[in-house]
Amino acid sequence: MAKEKGDKLVRYTVELLKSEEAAIEAVRAELSKAAGWAASKSDILRAGVRLFAEQRLEQMKELLAALSTVSKGKKKG
Repeated sequence: MAKEKGDKLVRYTVELLKSEEAAIEAVRAELSKAAGWAASKSDILRAGVRLFAEQRLEQMKELLAALSTVSKGKKKG
């Protein structure tokens, strides 16, 4: 999934469980310790999206089914 011409970064808000946030922080810490540099949370999520996009449809369904249900945020207004 290469960056296409004119492809720009956008802000995107996601809701995560505390355990998922902790997993991201653990990955960041491990990369920092092993590789000598810390990836941003955005970099880790973007890499995850790339890996997910490479999966077959059945694998995607299995991965999504294994996620814990997250209640939707409060609506504004």
